[in-house]
Amino acid sequence: MFPERSVMLRQGSPGTHLLALTSGLAKVVCREPSGAKTWLAFRGPGDLLGEVSVFNGISRTADVVALTPCVAVVLDAESFV
Repeated sequence: MFPERSVMLRQGSPGTHLLALTSGLAKVVCREPSGAKTWLAFRGPGDLLGEVSVFNGISRTADVVALTPCVAVVLDAESFV
């Protein structure tokens, strides 16, 4: 469970897992070195979060922030792949 405004996945962290969002609404935001933020997407129930870093074996390329209270299932990267 993730409260409103909490960071669900943090940009730059390793892709050790992904989240399957079961309820709530989240935004995907890229932080630039200058401090600027770019909103990339909104995600809702049924969406996967953090799958890009899991599939590509790279660090997370964006933050995922809960816009409303969210519930998600954690899926281990190794098991998912």
